Amino acid sequence: MILQFLSDLEYLSLEFNNISNIQTLQYLTNLKTLYLSVNKINDIRPLQNLTNLKNLSLCYNNSSDITSLQYLINLENLEITYNNISNISHLQYLTKLKRLSLNNNNNISDTSALYYLTNLEKLCLSSNNINDITPLQSLTNLKILNLSCNNISDITSLQYLTNLKELYLSIIPLFIVKEINPQLLINQQLDKEMIEQVYQIYTKDEIKKYENKVKKKFKNYKFIVWY
Repeated sequence: MILQFLSDLEYLSLEFNNISNIQTLQYLTNLKTLYLSVNKINDIRPLQNLTNLKNLSLCYNNSSDITSLQYLINLENLEITYNNISNISHLQYLTKLKRLSLNNNNNISDTSALYYLTNLEKLCLSSNNINDITPLQSLTNLKILNLSCNNISDITSLQYLTNLKELYLSIIPLFIVKEINPQLLINQQLDKEMIEQVYQIYTKDEIKKYENKVKKKFKNYKFIVWY
């Protein structure tokens, strides 16, 4: 692969290429943006040398071990959705991150590492196995937060995220949050932004009926509902 000789590269996109081996990339130390989504990459260790990276996308791969990402301390945008990740502890060192997406990894349950990522403005954690979101209370710069499709029953920690503009909470029956007080969200100044009210609803008809009821009650809000 001739890429190793292109040492001045700052931007590289290799998406949709059926790639499994990325050893060559370890020599491209000037890279600032790297897109590797929709491949078959399991071993991402060669990326640990790319310490100038600011933007990295690894969506739709076979990655489960992201330990090597801890060395990419200049990352500002990281997307690793649709992988097999369960341990995200090493992300705590990426304190420059502004946008982080970990959607659809299914196995993530421990979010404690995220406590240290206080520069985050956008955080997507949908479709995982998260129960406790207490560590997120330190992320006071968050503007967008997606917690859809998790097993969350207590959202008290959200009261500290006073800069939130968009909040996504699942109403999928398998992941029901009972009794969310609308006033909690209103107090966070989410006016005219995206809010979901979540109650114990079990059928699509009931969801639709509830959605219409809430829309009528809170006319100034925009609602997005997933079925």
